[in-house]
Amino acid sequence: MPGAATYSAAKAAAWSLTNGLRNELHDQGTAVIGLHVAYMDTDMARGLTVPKTHPRVVAQYSVECIQQGQVEILADEICRQLKGGLSAGVTRCYSNRTIRNSERTRVAIVPDFRMPTHLQIGKEELCRNPKS
Repeated sequence: MPGAATYSAAKAAAWSLTNGLRNELHDQGTAVIGLHVAYMDTDMARGLTVPKTHPRVVAQYSVECIQQGQVEILADEICRQLKGGLSAGVTRCYSNRTIRNSERTRVAIVPDFRMPTHLQIGKEELCRNPKS
């Protein structure tokens, strides 16, 4: 689906922002509730041929979760599976996208705040962070 990478990045940023705000606003008595839905039956998802959750179902489930004191609501099975798979690491999500030693293609390294000291595929070290 074109645009899925940027859309997914925006969703991940919103999820992270929600968690950060929940922590920051807790002491002032503000509850920040994260509601996550994969495909809801709305105009945006109209053209997709995937199972969709009706907005009324999402609303009813959300009220139940809030009444139970939950701060993160995973409104459908896709979201629950996604959340459960986050701790499994990227290789579980993208097992068909591994780089093999025989491949010599472009490699894009997406930096984060925990920069690795080096990049290694198999036994071959590809680059080393000069600060290590």
